[in-house]
Amino acid sequence: MPSLDPDRIQKAQKLSTEEITPTGILRAAQNPAIRGIDPQEIYLLVSVLKHERRQEWVKFIMETRLGMDAVKLGTQGGFALEEGEEQSGQIPCEPEWSFDFHGCGCCLTHSNNTVIDVDFTQDGSATEIDRYFYNRFLTTCPNLEWCEEQLIPAECMKYAWHFDLHRLERFEFIKLEWRFRLSNSGREFAEALEPLLDAIHREPQFSPKKAYLLCVLGDFSSALKEVKGLSVDSRKELYSLATGLVTGRAERIVTAIKSVKKVEREHIHAIASLGQGYSLELLKAQLLKSPVIGAHHSALEILIHWDEIKSSADNKNIIVEALKAHSKNSFLDRAFPHSSEEDRNESSPKNSLVIKLCKEILKSKDSLQQSGFDQDSISAILEKDWKSNDSEAGFLLYLLDPKKGLEKLEKNLENSVPVSVEDAALFLAIIGTKPSIQLLIDRSQGTPELGGLASACVLDCIDQEFAQQAAQYWKQRYDGYEDAEGEIVEVNGKERRVWNIDEIMRHNARSLIKHRYEKSLKEYKPILDNWWNAD
Repeated sequence: MPSLDPDRIQKAQKLSTEEITPTGILRAAQNPAIRGIDPQEIYLLVSVLKHERRQEWVKFIMETRLGMDAVKLGTQGGFALEEGEEQSGQIPCEPEWSFDFHGCGCCLTHSNNTVIDVDFTQDGSATEIDRYFYNRFLTTCPNLEWCEEQLIPAECMKYAWHFDLHRLERFEFIKLEWRFRLSNSGREFAEALEPLLDAIHREPQFSPKKAYLLCVLGDFSSALKEVKGLSVDSRKELYSLATGLVTGRAERIVTAIKSVKKVEREHIHAIASLGQGYSLELLKAQLLKSPVIGAHHSALEILIHWDEIKSSADNKNIIVEALKAHSKNSFLDRAFPHSSEEDRNESSPKNSLVIKLCKEILKSKDSLQQSGFDQDSISAILEKDWKSNDSEAGFLLYLLDPKKGLEKLEKNLENSVPVSVEDAALFLAIIGTKPSIQLLIDRSQGTPELGGLASACVLDCIDQEFAQQAAQYWKQRYDGYEDAEGEIVEVNGKERRVWNIDEIMRHNARSLIKHRYEKSLKEYKPILDNWWNAD
């Protein structure tokens, strides 16, 4: 079990910068005040304590400013709102914050985009933390505490800290289910460590005291980045301690990966957060495995991230190997097409992975040339039916063969998968040529079931008069189709208006497609430009 020396922690905080010497920093590293727990686990534990208080603040705001009872919201969910009460809006006396009630929760959003989202339990407690809600806070808050900054090394590794929840549970510091919360012993341990982490947070970069406090904590890797003035031998010793710490963490992660039936993205993110030296071979092995699961996508995102920071032949070769491995059909696949559950699945992780690999190779003409693939080979892959990813395949095929790409996208405007219909319309708009826009206009004359609504909504996003006219014609022809009247039902003795999922999807289609268009334009237009500007 973890242990700490409270006297040493208090003394360390009281030391002035002038009292700290290089020798003292090394001695602190040789005998840290906290043992039996990884620094990343310490950062998570104290971060959870801090976020618990934020969630209690959300409850306070909700009850005092918005007049919503936490028990009522936790038990009745959306039906806790009385007729006429606002589901969302600005918070009285808190001009920089807005609120949104959802299910059994309340989400507060700051004008700087910080999001604090809380689901309340049936007894009205706000101390249970949803790991994905907390991830959203960590990735939207511009001024995190220092300990929280350590939880997410990069956007593509944002679930690394989820791995540490399991050991904190074994220490009985948290109670982990779908959501998690601090135990009494976990809260006591976190409160004992919080002043030390706050002191680290206050110290400027490269401060001798910051390096000293990190050594007291046991984070030798971070201390190495801060410390100056160590002798060669002392730096070597501190480096050795840091290497031992990271190696021990890597071994725990690898052991966990070997012990589970299914590798999760938290495993991939956790090992990758230690750097390429500890994780590259493991990521490669994961990418080449069959069947394809979500962890493959996590591994690919990290490889792409590393390659963007520093282009590497090793990373590119792994991507090429993975595409060769997953795009070819085995003898059994050819003899019994769509025999496996993976092949029958419209949204198969394998289909998505293959198209992502193709996208990375086709991000520019130079990238294709460096991959060793020729245009015919990539085209042959993209011409296959990739189910719910087939529209993206059509866009990528357009880069190589505009005629075949447009034919594939036109075909997907009649796809049985709704998201593929939307994707096809979006990609035609991104291509933006007269033939591609004309395909959208022609389709917008059709019924909603045959791609009319998706095409009309996408045309509405295009700032061209003839596109706007076609979009307006669809609205007039199907006037009222996007309205959602719902029906009145009795809940808890009160009449409530409710809507079915079809009404909700129709009503929100236009705004959702606009959001997807803006996002897709940022992601795919540069690829299109890279190809057409290459000559």
